[in-house]
Amino acid sequence: MPDTGRENGVSISINNRYFVTTGRHFAGDMTGGGVKSDIMEYDPIRKVWYKRGDIPTSGRENALVFSINGKGYIGFGENDSTVLNDFYSFEP
Repeated sequence: MPDTGRENGVSISINNRYFVTTGRHFAGDMTGGGVKSDIMEYDPIRKVWYKRGDIPTSGRENALVFSINGKGYIGFGENDSTVLNDFYSFEP
């Protein structure tokens, strides 16, 4: 991935496209640490990553993700202070 790594993120495949989202980068606040909200897509043919957007609210880790009929769904999880109970969908 183009960033310096993450843990507790989730991945999903939608119509032969591959996404990684959320998670935590363990570094200090001054060096980019914290929970992630980005949605990254990997292109295995070109071997490159593209940022496709962000979850509308704050970052999170330990989220739930799945796909149905070409749409991705992501939600729940937690950030540094709260257990989250929201849910979003996206269509690549």
